[in-house]
Amino acid sequence: DGIRIARTGTLVFNHTEAAYAFRTTMASLGEGDGLMEHRAGTTILDADLANFTGQTRVIGGMLVVNSTLGSDVTVEHGGTLAGSGTILGDLVALDGSAVLPGNSPGMLTVDGDFTVSPGGMLTMEINGDNAGTQHDVMNVGGNLTLTGSELYLIFGGNFAPSAGQQFNLFKVGGSFSQPFNIVVDGLLAGWEFNTAFDAGTGVFALRSLNDGIAQAPVPLPAGGWLMAGGLAMLARQMRAS
Repeated sequence: DGIRIARTGTLVFNHTEAAYAFRTTMASLGEGDGLMEHRAGTTILDADLANFTGQTRVIGGMLVVNSTLGSDVTVEHGGTLAGSGTILGDLVALDGSAVLPGNSPGMLTVDGDFTVSPGGMLTMEINGDNAGTQHDVMNVGGNLTLTGSELYLIFGGNFAPSAGQQFNLFKVGGSFSQPFNIVVDGLLAGWEFNTAFDAGTGVFALRSLNDGIAQAPVPLPAGGWLMAGGLAMLARQMRAS
């Protein structure tokens, strides 16, 4: 029958596993009841949590949402959120946190607002031009705010973009707040691009202006996410969107 969580109930993930699969359904007894807190390890949410409407906090480790999660989610300093599922509430990534849409690659959907605070990281993989299967996609039903944050684009699989290729990275139902920095890894210096947001369609696209040349990217650490210290060592190309 799964877990029924009351107003003051808390579910805590605090472990050392690299891929702990949580396959138990959970629902709030009342609207907004309960807290799910992720402290350590990597936890994969595979069960239906659409009726959990409390709060989710990722304060450490990695929480992978591959199902439907009904709560608002806050990713705090040192925490990482990933996955190809759906968050029915809002998603906020604070300074020192990371969000990795997809499962190398894939699409993460946020029905509410998605905010990456200054100092937060949004990392997206690009291994080809097919959205959701060869490169990551963020699908945001509400407002998208990236002002002051950094978007890290990791080109992998020996893929290099050709002049004119376009990558639709975000689909936004509400407003889109910028500017933010774009950091590129996996291509030799000299690749150029531009970006555009179409308010009518809600699509934010990155377009290649010349042919890129692939280079071996810095390997992702165990768990698949990049910390700020490791990113500082990347040979980086930075553009203001």
